[in-house]
Amino acid sequence: MFRCIASSTGSHAHAALAVAGLSLTGFAQAEVVEFAGFEVDIDATVGTGQNSSVLVIDWDIYGGPYNTPSHAFLYNWDGEQTLLDMLTAFQNAGVFTFTGTAFIGQISYTDGDGDSHANSTPFNWELASGTNPFGEWTGFDANNPDWDFNAAGADEEIIADGQFEAINAAFFDFDVETQILTRIGTPISVPIVPEPASLTMLGLASLLLYRRRR
Repeated sequence: MFRCIASSTGSHAHAALAVAGLSLTGFAQAEVVEFAGFEVDIDATVGTGQNSSVLVIDWDIYGGPYNTPSHAFLYNWDGEQTLLDMLTAFQNAGVFTFTGTAFIGQISYTDGDGDSHANSTPFNWELASGTNPFGEWTGFDANNPDWDFNAAGADEEIIADGQFEAINAAFFDFDVETQILTRIGTPISVPIVPEPASLTMLGLASLLLYRRRR
């Protein structure tokens, strides 16, 4: 299960908006959530139920510049549902839009800063699930101990409570002479919020770098 750390769109805010006669989008936005033992930066939350899963979508462009970072979305549900059910719920709530069924064509999202994100090569996605957001992402590998890669399709991938469902833009290079297709995509990046101790270390490192430059 999850715990909301900070949110400006809780039940009180929703009630205030309803009283004011403003329309509600149907989902909460911009909060830090404790999920699977990690603090995750969540862009939007959709659904109700006993089960929770975090959908992570990474639009990074191979070779950079990496101006389309990953985003995470929290989904709550009951019963048995597929990854396609999850995507449909986010689309119906107005969080993002997607095309495709078994194979995902495109996922388009405009974040809170007004930046738009989409795969530069539609239908080129890698799908996997797991509980360790820092696990090694090497592309499709049935023996990968960190990520369970999906080769069945979004309409057959059953989502699980407490797991990260990851969708990563993938890129491939086809050698005409050897007829070999090589994966050249980037690893998945899950938007984990650093712990206070990690932030302190980052601050000290920045200070040392600044002193060296001086």
